[in-house]
Amino acid sequence: MAKRELGVNTHMKFEIVNRLVNDFPELREEVESNVKDFGDVYLHLIFGDIFNPYLLNLLDAPEGNRSALEKASRLIGDMLKMDVYIQETAVTTVLERLSDIPSKMAVFNRFMRGASKNS
Repeated sequence: MAKRELGVNTHMKFEIVNRLVNDFPELREEVESNVKDFGDVYLHLIFGDIFNPYLLNLLDAPEGNRSALEKASRLIGDMLKMDVYIQETAVTTVLERLSDIPSKMAVFNRFMRGASKNS
């Protein structure tokens, strides 16, 4: 039996992963492999090991990746409105990693501000 994280809304957890792979189909295979390897959905692993490198790569050429960055910013923005565990994933796994590279964080913040205006 797969180990479950205490206090996690399982439905939301699967919903956010489904949205991730629907918004970014190029990540689907790697996400599915991660879930298979670990026997459950661990958001910190999926976002830390799979989404973060992808996002950092997008931020290397933001103008050429505008559409994907807009999707990413909407995804993170929506995660910040979900349960505490999902908010924590967005903040400690994604945004804190971006904050290690201030230039990329500044670019992503511009997309986040745009996403919040369109919500």
